[in-house]
Amino acid sequence: KRRDLRSMPLVTIDGDDARDFDDAIYVEPKNDGWRLVVAIADVAHYVREDTALNTEALRRATSVYLPRRVLPMLPERLSNGICSLKPNEDRLCMVADMAIDRQGRTTKTELYPAVMRSHARCTYGEVHRVLTGEEVAGRTQFRRLFENAQALAVTLRKMRFDRGAIDFEIAETKVVLNGEGLPVGMERRERWESHRLVEECMLAANEAVARFFRERELPTVNRFHGDPDEDRLHTFIRLLNVYGIAVPTGEMTSKMLNQVLAQLQGHPEQRALNQLALRSMMQAVYSVEQSGHYGLGAQDYLHFTSPIRRYPDLLVHRLLKACWAVARRSGRREVEIDKLEALAVQCSERERAAMQVEREVNALYACLLIKDRLGEEFQGTVCGLSENGFSVELDEVLVEG
Repeated sequence: KRRDLRSMPLVTIDGDDARDFDDAIYVEPKNDGWRLVVAIADVAHYVREDTALNTEALRRATSVYLPRRVLPMLPERLSNGICSLKPNEDRLCMVADMAIDRQGRTTKTELYPAVMRSHARCTYGEVHRVLTGEEVAGRTQFRRLFENAQALAVTLRKMRFDRGAIDFEIAETKVVLNGEGLPVGMERRERWESHRLVEECMLAANEAVARFFRERELPTVNRFHGDPDEDRLHTFIRLLNVYGIAVPTGEMTSKMLNQVLAQLQGHPEQRALNQLALRSMMQAVYSVEQSGHYGLGAQDYLHFTSPIRRYPDLLVHRLLKACWAVARRSGRREVEIDKLEALAVQCSERERAAMQVEREVNALYACLLIKDRLGEEFQGTVCGLSENGFSVELDEVLVEG
């Protein structure tokens, strides 16, 4: 039942230190837009329901990423082995094959299982260098593919912002460790066009799959992001007024909020105000009942593209396969909604736990980095406000507290 995509020049694009590759892309221009093919590792083929492997995957529900260490959701023989879309090796995959017009609208989507063979394991840095005109051994041959993907990403990004997606542009830091595993510094994470083009392709695939379920009135696990907390949003708007930044009256839609944030570009307090806006946002959760994503301005959204490291994506793959199986039998599969919602709640809880431990570990490394510098004076920038006071980031060492 699988299509053979082994001759299609699909490539993976990940960070330098990535070891599991669960998504590959291919983009080609068409007269009326682009064809985007997003191929995702078919983890559901290997992790079956009613197995001990599945029980443990659900218990974890997510991989946890710490400095120079990963606590994987799946055993490495799967996550870094047979499931990983390694170059020049046949791999099973689930595919979202989309036609996208010049305005960034997805006009047609086909979902199907396939077998693929990644033509290259690219890094963000390599793709960035090729897009800026450098000759990169083994990668320059994909320049046209990267340029097509970049052109599509620019169009998709504009479409998303036009409909109301929010761009907080919060700079991220990462811990730098020495050979003994001790922190020697913090540095900003690079954000290149290569990051954005992969991001846009994954967002398009996630929306397309969510739309597939909604249009057929089929149950699935959505990624729900509700409207902001009214009290916190009111505090944010009052602070904006103090700085003389115009805020439209009435309900704060995501499109209006993005217009407000655009006025902060280059403002001395941009970072602190962006952080305050971010704190007014509700936390995204997994849910059967609710759909819609305020932050992305999307009516339909779920997670489909990372089944190696997220259990909800694995669930969506299973639901897709069940749908296809029923279609072949011309029937309708009854899904226990209560059971599916319980799985969604478990995934949301484990996601929050993973985020908490990542924050705590980074805070621990920050303490280790700065503990011998008590009594010194630093230049700092206010980067956040709360009921308890304010947060400052030290400009030199990028430690926040």
